[in-house]
Amino acid sequence: MALDLLSSVRYLLKTEDISIDNWIFRLHYRITVLILLTSSAVGVAKQYFGDPINCQTASGVSSKVMDDYCWIHSTFHVRSEYQGNVGCILDTSLSENSAIHLVASNTPDTAFYQWVPFTLVFQALIFYIPRKLWKSFEGGLMEAFGSDSKQSLMLSTVDEVSLEDVDSILVRETVAKKYANFFQSTLHHNNGYFLQYFICEVLNFFIDVFNIFFTDMFLGGRFLRYGSQVMKFYMHSHAERRDLPNPMCTAFPTVTSCTFHSVGTAAGEQKFNSLCVLSLNIINEKIYLLLWFWFYFLTLLTGCHLVYRLFVILIPFTRSFLLLVRARMFSTSDRKTVQRILSRCYLGDWWVLYQLGRNSNTHFYRYLLRYLENTMYVNIRNGEHPRKRRLRQRSSSHLRDAEDDSTTPSGDEKNGSGTMRRRPHGGRAHTKIGMPYNI
Repeated sequence: MALDLLSSVRYLLKTEDISIDNWIFRLHYRITVLILLTSSAVGVAKQYFGDPINCQTASGVSSKVMDDYCWIHSTFHVRSEYQGNVGCILDTSLSENSAIHLVASNTPDTAFYQWVPFTLVFQALIFYIPRKLWKSFEGGLMEAFGSDSKQSLMLSTVDEVSLEDVDSILVRETVAKKYANFFQSTLHHNNGYFLQYFICEVLNFFIDVFNIFFTDMFLGGRFLRYGSQVMKFYMHSHAERRDLPNPMCTAFPTVTSCTFHSVGTAAGEQKFNSLCVLSLNIINEKIYLLLWFWFYFLTLLTGCHLVYRLFVILIPFTRSFLLLVRARMFSTSDRKTVQRILSRCYLGDWWVLYQLGRNSNTHFYRYLLRYLENTMYVNIRNGEHPRKRRLRQRSSSHLRDAEDDSTTPSGDEKNGSGTMRRRPHGGRAHTKIGMPYNI
């Protein structure tokens, strides 16, 4: 298990040549998963290769037997009248009523620590689900564009290099042409691409919220206010903290009580109550304090990012602004260039362009946008869309034929020079004129 965790950590630390998501997405499937797997590995090392529990030896009971029994059958908090003596006063504001009832009845209520490493791995898998989904939805679109745009050195024309080096050096115009052609081949077919990414972002947010409440349920209702209560506790001086409820000890007690049941040869039952030191919880209380801050920070950050994403969807101006910032284009002509491109693009097309900016160096990306504008609007600058121009030419040809028919008498007749004039197209009269339509 430890080797699997280490291999997973190595995979998470590996950088990718092609980026298909943003840094908030990576906080979920990289940083969060790394924190959870590392915490699980530390817990496994202490729990299975260390000494997680030590109990007082009862009369006639082996210390090893006592430790194993209390570890397997769990322990419970020390009774309230003795909590001050062991330095662990229960924080009733942190625990739910059921947990307080368990403490009062001497019922084992700390069994969760046996499942901490497995629960952390389970949570890590949940955080990785959106990444797996998005990688499947994305389908390698960014990879299809290639990674040539990341090269820091590109030449403007082929004339700048010798013929022997043409194949080994990238020419900026050639790369831009490849990107522009591929982008235009997918134009107006990328809304689903963006929608799937947005769904994964929303899923990230719900997973954040789910993990907060799941952890709270796992710890018996002691997690929702865990971090805030710990900060409040440590605001007091060391002398004052001795007589105050300790939220860390409430959630992860280091000194607990365990009742060992023994049956003698005469079938008489004997009970031995023993104090146990759970050294494992010294690690768990730090792990879950870190997770409390991280989960709340991640949830707040992801929620703000979703609000930002809604602004991008609802306000078109933000899309052009983001492209300008990505390409570092701040002049008036550059702003018009981006506006012309986006006037021909849907929301999903803008997202593909923005993703290309993440996978390109700034100079090439700026050149690509200008090249894309020229290729998209070359026909419009000449007057019209190419398909519309073909229809107009066809319509003009029909109109000229109709005019010739209107000035030509019916049938064949001789002109003044004695030659015969024939109707165009074998003398057939054109009675239907093809008209262009809007595209």
